[in-house]
Amino acid sequence: MLQELGQSGTQIPLHHPHLITVHTGSTLVVITRCARDVGEDGIEDWASTYERRLETWPSAMEKGGKDDRFILRLSAYMRESWATGRFWMSYAARTSWSFVVIYWKYLDERFFNKRAEGTPTKELWKARVQLLTDDKQEAMEVLVKTKVEESKEGILINWEAEKARQHLSSFLVT
Repeated sequence: MLQELGQSGTQIPLHHPHLITVHTGSTLVVITRCARDVGEDGIEDWASTYERRLETWPSAMEKGGKDDRFILRLSAYMRESWATGRFWMSYAARTSWSFVVIYWKYLDERFFNKRAEGTPTKELWKARVQLLTDDKQEAMEVLVKTKVEESKEGILINWEAEKARQHLSSFLVT
């Protein structure tokens, strides 16, 4: 299984599991829970607990000899993923329920430098909007107004594929 994951052509399976488990005989012990189980306030606690326990998976791979099948040791790759923040990029890309929290907590300042201290959570986007061109800011305004109006109506639209592409392309700026 590990060999298949390592040769799949994607880096996503190479990151730490988000739910670390340990099998002890016939018992399955859960080491930590998924980040989706915690809200914005709990993500730091989750990350702290996870970081303390993240060595479990790579160490087990090394001890079990499973790591020797790869040119690049998978355990080293996993450790580097956590240290560089690549873990958070992968996790945020796969978890829509926690993308915003993870982006602002772990990714934004890593890529776009420090923000002003004490910026309220709901105002964080304003710290980065100036990075967009005027055209992209205008397109964003149109999209936001449209989405606000749609949310007032409370109607879910079942789009046909072509109509959805046309609607989306009206907001894209190249």
